[in-house]
Amino acid sequence: MKDGPPRRAALDSPPNWLTHRMRTSLVPPRQASVQRCRGPGKAAMVRSHPLRGAQGARLAGFAGRRDDNCRRRWDRRGRRDTMASPSSSAVFAMGDGWAAYAGPHEAHAAHAHVAIQLAVARTGSVRVVLEDHRTLSGQAIVIGPRVRHRMTDEGGSVLLFYLETHTPLASSLLALIAPAVAAVAPPSVTALLSPEAQPDRIVAGLREGLGVKEVKLDPRLEGALLKASEDPAPGAVARAARAVGLSPARLRVLAQAQMQAPLSQWLLWRKLQRAGHEMASGAGLVEAAIAGGFADQAHLNRVTKRMFGVTPLQASSVVRSADNRFVQ
Repeated sequence: MKDGPPRRAALDSPPNWLTHRMRTSLVPPRQASVQRCRGPGKAAMVRSHPLRGAQGARLAGFAGRRDDNCRRRWDRRGRRDTMASPSSSAVFAMGDGWAAYAGPHEAHAAHAHVAIQLAVARTGSVRVVLEDHRTLSGQAIVIGPRVRHRMTDEGGSVLLFYLETHTPLASSLLALIAPAVAAVAPPSVTALLSPEAQPDRIVAGLREGLGVKEVKLDPRLEGALLKASEDPAPGAVARAARAVGLSPARLRVLAQAQMQAPLSQWLLWRKLQRAGHEMASGAGLVEAAIAGGFADQAHLNRVTKRMFGVTPLQASSVVRSADNRFVQ
C-alpha cells in the first residue's frame, strides 16, 4: 500500500471564549502564507510558525494587530477557516485573596476546587449541576470548597469569583448559605452585585456591603504561609514549618483549623497563581508550569482541568493580570 500524504492532527473545536487571544492553531502542512481577515476595522494577520507538530501539522500564531470584529472559526479537520465578530471579550484577574474570570458563559467539565466560588450572571442566569444531580439556577450561586460541580452553557456572560477559604469574605458567603454546601445567593448578596463593574470593584463592594472584617491568622501560620508561597520546590511545607518553629504535622493541623482547607490544597492554589502570573506576563505553558512549581506541563494540565474544568491553554488565552497584589 502506498504511503499517502501525512494526515493532519485533529483538533476539537474550542469553546468560544478560547478564541479571544488564541495563541496557536493548526494549519495544513507547507502552508506559510499570511492570511488576513478584513472587517470594519484594521486587518488581522495570521502568520505560520516554523515548528512542526504531530503528523506534519504546523503551529501558527497571531502576529500584528487584530481586528476586534474578527475571531477564529475552526473546523474539525484542524484548519483555521475565517474570523467572525466575538460576542464579548474575556478577562482573568487576580487580587488579594481572590481570582476572577469575566467573559462568555461556557460549559465546564465537572470539577472541584479548594476555593469558594461565586458565579454571577452578567446576562441571563447561571446554572450549576452538582454531583448529586441537583441543579441550581439564578443570578448568582455560591459554591463551597471541594464541592464537585459543573456549569452548563446558558449563553450570555458571567463573572466567576474564586475566593480563598481563609478570607473573611469567603467565610461570610458560606455563613449566608449554611448549612448548604452550594446554593443560590441570597438577596443580601445579589443586591451588592454590579455585573458590569470590574472584578476588583465588585469584591470591594461585597466586603463593604456584607460588613466583612479582617480576621488575623495565627502569626506562625501567617509566617509559614508567606514562606511556603515563595518556595515552589518540593519540601516547602517542612521548610516553612521549621522557619516558624513548628513541626510539619502541627502546621498542617493549624492550617486546617484556621483556613478550613488542607494545607496541600492551599499550596496547590498558590502554584496555580504563580503559573497564572507567568502566563499573564506572556510566558508559555512550559515556562509557567516550571515557575509554578509543577513537575511539567502535563502536571499543570491535570491540576488546572481538575480544579477549574478547563485546560491551561484555554485559560492562557484570556489571562490578564488586573491586580499584581498576588496573595502572599
